[in-house]
Amino acid sequence: MRGRGLNGRLLAGSLILLLLVAAAFAVTFASIDRLRDANRDLQRALTAVSAADRIERLAIDAETAQRGFVIAQDERFLEPYEAALRELPGAEAQLLEAMPEGDADRRANAIAGIAKVDAYVKGFVTDQIALVRRDPAAAREVVASGAGKRRMDAIRADFAVTERAERARASEVREDADDAARRAVLFALLGLLGCPLLVLAYAGYLSRLVVAPIRRVAGAAQRLASGDLTARVNEGGVAEAGVLARSFNTMASSAQHSRDELENQNAELEAQQGELERTLDALADEKERAEAFHRVVARVSAAAELDDLARVLLSEIGDLLGADVGTLYALDVSDPDGPLVLAGARGFDSAALPRRLVSGAGLAGRAVAERRAVHASHGTADGTGGESGGDAMRVATLAGEAQVGHELHIPLLGPTRVAGVLSFGRVGDAAFAGSAIDLAGRLAEPAAVGLVRALATQYAQHQAAVNMAVLETAQDAYVAADGDSFVIEWSPQAEAIFGWTAEEAIGRAIPDLIVPDRDRDFFARWSAQLLDDAERSATETRRFELVARHKDRHELTIELSIVPLRIGGGWRLNAFVRDISGRVLREREREARSDVSRVLAEVEGREQLIEPTLAALGEALQWPVVVFWLPGEHDRLTCAGTWQDPSADGLAPLVLQTRTTTLGGGAGLAARVWESGKPGWERTESDRLARGRAAAGAGLRIAGAIRVGHGAHALGVLEFWQRDAAPPDAELFDTLDAIGGQVVQVAQKRAAEAEADRLKNEFFALVSHELRTPLTSIVGYVELVLEGEVGEVNDEQARFLGIVERNGKRLQRLVGDLLFVAQVEAGTLNLEHGDATLEAIVRDAVDGARPRAEQVGVTVAAETEPVPPIRGDADRLGQLVDNLISNALKFTPSGGDVTVTLRIDGDEVALAVADTGIGIPADEQARLFDRFFRASTAVEGEIPGIGLGLSICQAIAEGHGGRIEVESEVGRGTTFRVVLPLRARLADADAAADTPAAHAATSGNGARRT
Repeated sequence: MRGRGLNGRLLAGSLILLLLVAAAFAVTFASIDRLRDANRDLQRALTAVSAADRIERLAIDAETAQRGFVIAQDERFLEPYEAALRELPGAEAQLLEAMPEGDADRRANAIAGIAKVDAYVKGFVTDQIALVRRDPAAAREVVASGAGKRRMDAIRADFAVTERAERARASEVREDADDAARRAVLFALLGLLGCPLLVLAYAGYLSRLVVAPIRRVAGAAQRLASGDLTARVNEGGVAEAGVLARSFNTMASSAQHSRDELENQNAELEAQQGELERTLDALADEKERAEAFHRVVARVSAAAELDDLARVLLSEIGDLLGADVGTLYALDVSDPDGPLVLAGARGFDSAALPRRLVSGAGLAGRAVAERRAVHASHGTADGTGGESGGDAMRVATLAGEAQVGHELHIPLLGPTRVAGVLSFGRVGDAAFAGSAIDLAGRLAEPAAVGLVRALATQYAQHQAAVNMAVLETAQDAYVAADGDSFVIEWSPQAEAIFGWTAEEAIGRAIPDLIVPDRDRDFFARWSAQLLDDAERSATETRRFELVARHKDRHELTIELSIVPLRIGGGWRLNAFVRDISGRVLREREREARSDVSRVLAEVEGREQLIEPTLAALGEALQWPVVVFWLPGEHDRLTCAGTWQDPSADGLAPLVLQTRTTTLGGGAGLAARVWESGKPGWERTESDRLARGRAAAGAGLRIAGAIRVGHGAHALGVLEFWQRDAAPPDAELFDTLDAIGGQVVQVAQKRAAEAEADRLKNEFFALVSHELRTPLTSIVGYVELVLEGEVGEVNDEQARFLGIVERNGKRLQRLVGDLLFVAQVEAGTLNLEHGDATLEAIVRDAVDGARPRAEQVGVTVAAETEPVPPIRGDADRLGQLVDNLISNALKFTPSGGDVTVTLRIDGDEVALAVADTGIGIPADEQARLFDRFFRASTAVEGEIPGIGLGLSICQAIAEGHGGRIEVESEVGRGTTFRVVLPLRARLADADAAADTPAAHAATSGNGARRT
């Protein structure tokens, strides 16, 4: 260049500059081209990762659908499976397109993974779904074996390898791209050192076009890796940079969508659990109301006296209502047609209350007149539909009188009129709760029954007192006899009592006049003893009650007051005689009413009332034979029950004729009484039927009959016989009518209770079935989430889901118990009988209980001897043993022992579970096997449970032809003993278990643990 001119230098410089620029551009273009190739490879790798992830999710969806379908057998669970079948071909094609043709290994791995997925989804899953439709039990066994899960785990492992390889390749490509970018910048700077503006412009262009988008992707990837699933990249880049940004955003959105879906499922599970808890709370409230109802009914039934009944009604119903004060007005037995009188008060000074309550006067009188409950509020708006205004009750307080703000008056309706009215008041602003008012209304009927019974008792006592007063103030008869029992004097009153005139009686022996033939020997011994005693104390008055005979030969009971006097050389017996037959009969009637009341309280079933009631009447009233007739077809009467005096002879022909006879058309006393509705009384010789001849032959002289109940509530006819020919007794028929009304009310009450039990059982079964289906889905999906089928779950999420799973399974066990009890109550429980090995069942139960026993510090052991297999349902027997051991562990404190023994006892096998726990009070042991009953020791100790376990154990034991017994002592422990037959008595159960209905009844309820 030394010899060159300025142009040459410029040209040379220009050429050098041109060469530098050309070289820089060449190097830069080469780097850009390589960068594009790297971006293309990166896009392919990301596409492969996305496609592989999509294929894996579709396979998981197919597996989830198949397992859900196996659990619930609901076609809706197959929707994810069908979607997987539709989307898999596209995802597989996308994965193959992302694999470069020149990379045979990668492509072969992708093809192998696709083949495994197709074989699993289109082969195994499809076959499993078909198997569910053919044989659900076999499908559940395949699921339980874990074969599908192992294949899915292998597929996931293969795809994890593929994804890691593709991500590693993407990282390598990204590093190559970064190297190419750095080299391009470096060469551009070196080549264009003399052209800083051009280099800076080119560098700025290159940075904006390539480097910045890649840097944004890298930064977002770091945020995503740190857990920020909202990280996104601006998609404003061009060509491969824009595609790379969009692919990254798609991948991040997919991850965020998966997390949101899991959170939504958790929220849904929490909502369903809340609904279940509210339902169970409602069931608990209903159980509490039912227990309160039965407690009040039991106390009302036990209260025989009006004062006791008033205290029970005012305290129990008042507490249920939350009332501050209350009164009970009832019929006046001395004036039944008059106003009601005060029978009891709570919170009031009885002296300050009106003695009588007139129908229609005041709010309580309105309730009586209108025969409906009246609810009123004074000065406040209670919002419960009660009436406002009226005469308010006032109550005395320490600060003076206070007005009752809310009143409730409930009439107690008797068979023909209002028997009484219950009035309650609240001083505060809070009105009576609607649920409490409803319960009080339901209690009005048993309260009315109890009040009618108490009034009847009071009336009987009143009548007895009146009769006693009349008898005591009446002039007694006077009879005098000598030492040989010949009559010396005979007053007119004696003639009125015995029917013999003085002319007929004087001079005759007393045994010939008034002593029944059967008692003559007794009278002779009694007379001799009387004179012997008189030798020692001649002037002492002696009183006796004897059975005497009237002139017309009917018998009567007399009270005899004798004063022996020695006159001259002989004895004179001065006797004052009082006829107490009426009093004795009234006492017998009261005894009969009491005995019948006891029978009605003790006997549960309506059909079982007849025989015990007839026995109570016959024994108390000393009737030799009692019969109850029921109306049948064409209003003909048939014998529904009989009772005969076991100590009497000759009654069998009459009883046999009665049991084989039907009455109608006015033939027979009972038929005439049924048609007329009026009591009947006749001599047996007037009955022309064979029964009349049989009665006369047995020495029965009088037959009586009365219809039990009135009008539409009439149940039948009570017929009885007696030996003495006494005249009709109106008071006896009144007593029998009252007893009949009591029987009718109890029969109606039992029918209503049976209907209530039926409705309650239907409600339990319906609620249990409605709870069971969603619970199955909840537990199934929670298990899938916990197993990582829908993505990874962190520790906190796993803990929360574990709580949901435990409570879901607890609810499943509760629903299973409710369903079991509902089947037992409905009579639809069937057992799947086979050979059951009790030794293995006991060992499994004890082994399963040991972890729980170790947690609570209790030792559990088994003592068994070889027992041959028995015919039975092994699952249900296992459930029985599990329940008994679980109960023993709950009630045994730390350091105690639970021992399970198995022994052969003759042709039976005895299984016992003994603990050293807190024990059960003796008066509560009879109710242990009632549904929902819990011993007081369990309630006081706050031991969890709802009272179904022992009821289920009893049903299982009795279903196998066995029984369950309990022995317990408070503070010493409890032993439950189950006795089962070795082979006998199960043939009928085996036949029933083979029917389709039996299999349907036990479907889905065969789990070992309930």
